[in-house]
Amino acid sequence: MKGAQLAAHAALALLGAALLAWSWGQWPDVQVDFGRELYASWRVAAGDRLYSDLAWFNGPLSVWWNALWFRALGTSLMTLVAVNVATLGLTALLLQRLASRWSGPAGAAASVAVFLTVFAFSRYAAYGNYNFVTPYSHELTHGLVLALGALAALGRLGRGGRPWWAGLAGLLVGLAFLTKAEVFAAGAGAAILRLGLHLRSPVAASRGRVAALFVAAAAAPPLLAWLRLRSTLEPQEALRALAGSWAYLGDRELSELTFYRRMLGIDAPIRNLWRMAHWTLGYALVFGAPLLLALRLERASAGTRTARGVAFALGITLALIGSARASWLDVARPLPVLLLAAGAVLAGRCLRSGHDARAADHLAFVVLAGLCLAKLALAPAIRHYGFALGVPAMVVVVTLVVDGLPSRLEARGRSGAFPRAAALGTLTVFVGAHLAESHVWYHGQPRGFGGERVAVGREGDRIVAGWRGEQMRDALGDLETRLGPDETLLVVPEGVLLNYLLRRRSPTPVVSFMPPELIIWDEQTIVADLEADPPAAVAIVHKDTSEYGRGIFGAGYGDAIMGWIRESYRPVANFGAVPLTSSRFGVQVLVPRE
Repeated sequence: MKGAQLAAHAALALLGAALLAWSWGQWPDVQVDFGRELYASWRVAAGDRLYSDLAWFNGPLSVWWNALWFRALGTSLMTLVAVNVATLGLTALLLQRLASRWSGPAGAAASVAVFLTVFAFSRYAAYGNYNFVTPYSHELTHGLVLALGALAALGRLGRGGRPWWAGLAGLLVGLAFLTKAEVFAAGAGAAILRLGLHLRSPVAASRGRVAALFVAAAAAPPLLAWLRLRSTLEPQEALRALAGSWAYLGDRELSELTFYRRMLGIDAPIRNLWRMAHWTLGYALVFGAPLLLALRLERASAGTRTARGVAFALGITLALIGSARASWLDVARPLPVLLLAAGAVLAGRCLRSGHDARAADHLAFVVLAGLCLAKLALAPAIRHYGFALGVPAMVVVVTLVVDGLPSRLEARGRSGAFPRAAALGTLTVFVGAHLAESHVWYHGQPRGFGGERVAVGREGDRIVAGWRGEQMRDALGDLETRLGPDETLLVVPEGVLLNYLLRRRSPTPVVSFMPPELIIWDEQTIVADLEADPPAAVAIVHKDTSEYGRGIFGAGYGDAIMGWIRESYRPVANFGAVPLTSSRFGVQVLVPRE
């Protein structure tokens, strides 16, 4: 490895370490999503069976993986943080390796820097969990790194590697099947394309063996997982469990929830298409103006230090003007258009060339990026689900503006240094704006979401939280005094983190009672489970579910469960506002009626 590459790796490692320290202890949300990740892994590590003792709607790989580390290193939040930081580092390394196959060192390093600063440690909303340290769904981050690994292995195969590289790629794709539908589909689609491009090249050898290795290796993880699930479930139940989220893709009631329609952008398609077109024009102006200037300048004058400084300042200015006229929330809007354009150019190059490994690697990555964004179709974002699904697309854009377009200018005898410096200036503003917003959520007082930052949980499970932190901490302390070590706790509609921090089991396999879960799992069955094993205490944690197009829990959905609770339990303590009665947050503790 050359000195410049070592320096770039060291700088990126230091950047990651600084971001980890800056955000320390504040990654997970104290109510939403990540508590489910902790609880499920703890219960499986303790011996519970996934899909029978514990209801789960994704593939089994991530829960099994996290439970393995809980058994090996001890059950704590910090165990998962350590493992996830290592996974984050592997993701960054794979992105750098893949990007360097079609981009120069500057483009590859810039794309990893953007990944670390904008995606890996991000916090852009009241709810945490949309980061790589404590992701709302490990299946998403695990699936992404497996997909990247498969493309890396196939790229090595395409450069004269032995056939076993195809087997490794297939194995990684098969493991991705056990994570989450959208990221598996993206990874499998990109991997199959890359394999196909290799097999059609004149330098490919042992084509039949290579294809067979890929298919056999891809089939192995699902088969082994099915055999394990079959030991505790009926054959049909084991197949449904193996399918994970694929089993629910055709559920019309789920797809019609307002939340998912808005994520797809089909709630307002014309408005979203207009925004996409508007931002595509903005990208053309911000990144196109320096390219046009470079075409007018002599190569020698455009490459001087002074010219690069002017270009960097120009990039900053254009980005600031653009941000003054539009919201950074929409910065990902043109990504599908850019990916389609890049894909068309690269596809043509691959068709014209008998063997162009660089173009094939690039095209496969663009396809991965496009398929990842399919879940966000008309409303692509780098926030929320976009914290992972938007990563490949942003890598494509960063390498394009930092290296791809400048290199094309250099091929025409012009200087690429000028537009490259301008692009880096624009990216500096982009990164700075997102870091500033994350800083407000981590260390400031966001308007309407303020509150003294307190520690929820202790030692290895300590979470620093502002909004909702005080109420959750106080409810945790109260429940700790009320519950015996073997007694159960029911938390509705969402907040199973309390169960995990108390190490108290939930009385029902279903542990989250949000609208999607009550569509997937029968409410009357849940009530029957509660009647058969009533909890020693109930915690009602306020949650606004209007984003799903449903009413408040117990008054629009979940009526049967809430009716059973009100009939069988009485409130004894309240922390904050009375939950589910206003927009203010609160936790209510209930115990059985005499």
